[in-house]
Amino acid sequence: MSGCARYCNMNTNIPISTTSGAAVFRQVRETLDEPTPEIDRRVRVRHPWRATLTAWVMDEPEGDRGVREIQVETIDISTTGFGFSFRQFIHVGAMLRTRLDVLPGKPIVDGIIAHCRLADDSRHIFGVQFVKGV
Repeated sequence: MSGCARYCNMNTNIPISTTSGAAVFRQVRETLDEPTPEIDRRVRVRHPWRATLTAWVMDEPEGDRGVREIQVETIDISTTGFGFSFRQFIHVGAMLRTRLDVLPGKPIVDGIIAHCRLADDSRHIFGVQFVKGV
């Protein structure tokens, strides 16, 4: 049983994932006023996107915190995932269920923390890879 499935069966406060990463990406692109330039040379074009999202961190490989509900600030989004900043460390490999309160229908999407770097003394930058395929 996946981490998300195990925790969601145990904790009824965690919403069920309702959409794919691709569907979320399409909704976000519709809210942007104009096309945005490519940020870097990655395979997937990333688009700047600032929003506050509710997320649940589950299955931290090195931690024993259970499920944490957090608020994160997004940085960018692509067809395969999104970046966000947060003031606490989250282990790479942790499952992340995210509710996009800023989009119609408040879609919920699952992802995995793919990477983390310390941005400054109090903020980490994370990359999330969507679990559902494009």
